[in-house]
Amino acid sequence: MRIVNLVSPLHAAHSYLAIQTVSKTINTLLRLSGTDALIHWICTRLLLLPPSGQAHCLPAYCAVLSTINPPPLIEAHILLALTRAIVSERFTIVLEYMPFMSKDYLTILARPALSSLTQLIKQSNFSPRSVQVAALLSPDHAVGETLLLNLLALNSDEVPLQSYSLALHALALLIIERADTKLMTEVMNRVCTLKTSASLLHMFCADLNQLKQFNLRDKLVTILEQALDFVKENCLAGEILWQSISTNLMDCQLRRSLLERVLNDKRLCLEGFLLTYYRQFPLPSFALGHYDSVENITGNSQQDALIAGRVFFDQGRAILSVDMDSGLRLTSRTPVGKHCWCFTREHAIRRQMNCVNNWLWKLALRPKKITVEITSNKVTTEDPFDKLPQLPRTLQADPIECNEMYFLIQQNRRLITSAPTFCRPEPMECSSRSLTEEKYVLWRTFAADLRLFSGMRQIPPSFNRDIRHLDHTCSREVHKVAVIYVAKGQEDKVSILSNSFGSAAFNEFVLRLGWQVQVGHQHYGYSGGLPNGVTAPYYASADTEIIFHVSTMLDGDTTQKLKHLGNDEVHVVWSENDRPYRRDIIATRFCDVLIVLYRMSPYLFRIRIETQRPLEFGPLFDGAHIHICMLPHLVRDTVVNASRAYRLSQQDCARPLQHREKVFEETKHQMHVPSPSLSISQTFALSLNLYSS
Repeated sequence: MRIVNLVSPLHAAHSYLAIQTVSKTINTLLRLSGTDALIHWICTRLLLLPPSGQAHCLPAYCAVLSTINPPPLIEAHILLALTRAIVSERFTIVLEYMPFMSKDYLTILARPALSSLTQLIKQSNFSPRSVQVAALLSPDHAVGETLLLNLLALNSDEVPLQSYSLALHALALLIIERADTKLMTEVMNRVCTLKTSASLLHMFCADLNQLKQFNLRDKLVTILEQALDFVKENCLAGEILWQSISTNLMDCQLRRSLLERVLNDKRLCLEGFLLTYYRQFPLPSFALGHYDSVENITGNSQQDALIAGRVFFDQGRAILSVDMDSGLRLTSRTPVGKHCWCFTREHAIRRQMNCVNNWLWKLALRPKKITVEITSNKVTTEDPFDKLPQLPRTLQADPIECNEMYFLIQQNRRLITSAPTFCRPEPMECSSRSLTEEKYVLWRTFAADLRLFSGMRQIPPSFNRDIRHLDHTCSREVHKVAVIYVAKGQEDKVSILSNSFGSAAFNEFVLRLGWQVQVGHQHYGYSGGLPNGVTAPYYASADTEIIFHVSTMLDGDTTQKLKHLGNDEVHVVWSENDRPYRRDIIATRFCDVLIVLYRMSPYLFRIRIETQRPLEFGPLFDGAHIHICMLPHLVRDTVVNASRAYRLSQQDCARPLQHREKVFEETKHQMHVPSPSLSISQTFALSLNLYSS
């Protein structure tokens, strides 16, 4: 402070040095709490400079605007200085700081900024920062929207991919906010003409996922099919096709063109996905436990619980297992998922029965054979072998030694039995016998109708491990996201993670992220590693599951909370603090994407996005201003797209369902074709053993 007081910017000899000193002092004080009044006083020394000397003060002026409640007179002088700089060659300096300004400041600077942006784009200045400012001004100014559309019309190598993606994200937000299908069609037609249309089309289609909530699914599917005709890369085309399938599952009618595309490409996994989950979405009032059918293992805690007492069948694209612990229960494992059904027999008169079923029915109702208890008196009778001619005592040539056989025959004596006495067994209890026969008939009829005999397979002793691995392989894409609440004045890890509750606005935001579920036996979806009893927001679609680890909902101390939050790839920070949130506050090597939500007004939020590696995703972009009503849904779509972008950047970018299909084939190869006799005995072992017991 002594240096600031000694060095005055008004002296021409050391004016530049004084400006640099004052600017660094302001930036240093911004990192400290309770220094806003001092910053405002120091800034007045810079405002005393003439307009020609304030060119080097622009960074300090923009920093002062980020403080809390600057005096109106200082605000007016700073905004006047920034307006002069925008219409001059110093515009690029102001451009770097405009995304961090409040909505009110942007509104004041919008008109000169858009005029200068138009000139910059004409001069082939397509920097991401200039496109970002145009994107921020586009919701309230048609000129900004026009600039973004004109940028998409420039099929030039000079335009970086980041500038194109920023323009697409901003236009996608406009389409979602207005439900503007005309703008969507116009943007789509322009993107298809670009050289980098493949990656841009994939990003644009992913940004528009929220249109499914506005009864615009038909328009969205049309755009997706149009994108599939242009995208030739297998990975990106597969992602767009998956999105098309997921969107179609929410419609009452499946598009024939999309189904033909799946069949022509011979995508068996997608075909099974459609057949299994068609007409099951959307999910209002949908019981989560009904989505993934979980096999109920009763009374068996051994290691071979999944294979004990079960017979397995190979039905091509399904592995069936049958057991009769409590009625007839059939478990089907496919590349799409796992489902379990319990069967009971309908006691109705069948008008038409084939001869095989009729014969099996009569055979099942036939009473047991009468056991025979034999009582006899042993009587020694004449042996018929005695009448056989005897061998001579001496043989001229005896090449075969038969003394032992001859001795055995001589010692043999036949016994004649008396007439047998028949004894009927004691009658079984009627209820137990009828129940047993019912299960027996049900299984025989079921096996005959489904032709399971030829598909019976023999399993190795280690098959329990393989089948368990298949059951634990997810068929849907799963994501876990950390949601952290930062109260006012909190700037360290301990105080932030000690919050057990948030503000009313934060709680409303969390409630709208998904369904509030309690992890445990009643929740059959993805738990994200949370222990039983913890409540968390959960959301699921046809191909995606996402659960949010909310810092205020987790139990335990700071260390226990950090175990869940620190392992998440995406962090969403709700900050009510006046100071910017820093990544190193909760340091973790797994946070690849950081999304910070700053509250600018009771209804408006500013978005800040940081990534550890270059990733392109949306619909939210760095610096975007979003209304609180749209915030939860857009944040959810953004974190899912961010996680997918991270996955696509890896070498192995297969979808979870494709990975499950691979595990399914490996599991099926462990089963072997038995002999016909073993197949029949194993197939009917369930009913025969049960009947004999």
